[in-house]
Amino acid sequence: MKILVIDSSAEFRSLFKKLFWDPNNNNELIEAANYDDGIDILDTERPDLIIIDIFRSTSPDYSILIRFQEYLHHSVIIVFSLGLLPFQVEKVKSFGIEYVFDKWSESGKLLRLVKGGLSSNIK
Repeated sequence: MKILVIDSSAEFRSLFKKLFWDPNNNNELIEAANYDDGIDILDTERPDLIIIDIFRSTSPDYSILIRFQEYLHHSVIIVFSLGLLPFQVEKVKSFGIEYVFDKWSESGKLLRLVKGGLSSNIK
């Protein structure tokens, strides 16, 4: 499975690399430190899964979701951000994104989803 992680935090990108790499699978992790780099990667790569942090400074950046909507037909998109309130989660889902997780409190859920059923469904 090809996974694109878009997150300004080098620590979180490194964590994803450690979590999703396994010598027994074919996962390929591609990293982008910002949205523009992520879009550039999508011009040449077709990841099965895109994990993106939409939280910038003090609020979510919903505009990036509009740019990524066109990739929903061939990639699963997961929003993984810090401190999204319930109404913000609903707004993210209104863009057609099914999976939204909080970075601090739901990391385990994200890991189980990707390593479990989701990975077998999108390979």
